[in-house]
Amino acid sequence: IARATRAMVERGLPAGLYHCVNTGMGTWEEVARHAANVLGQPLHAVPITLATANLRARRPRFCAMSNAKLVAAGVPMRTWQEALEEFLA
Repeated sequence: IARATRAMVERGLPAGLYHCVNTGMGTWEEVARHAANVLGQPLHAVPITLATANLRARRPRFCAMSNAKLVAAGVPMRTWQEALEEFLA
């Protein structure tokens, strides 16, 4: 976020709403599966759906944010897989 913010300031981007998120999207299952794979561990999880999760608050079915505005302005963002791999390292 700091690198992206600095790049935005240096490029003099106009004020507005920018989603400073990694590129790509994945379900929580995909994130867990990728983390297990990176760590060389088996994944012991059972996928569930929103309908079976029994959450107190309602959740949207799809809520991925897009960093397209940043990327179009010349501020590339790495993939969520790359970010997760760095975090786990």
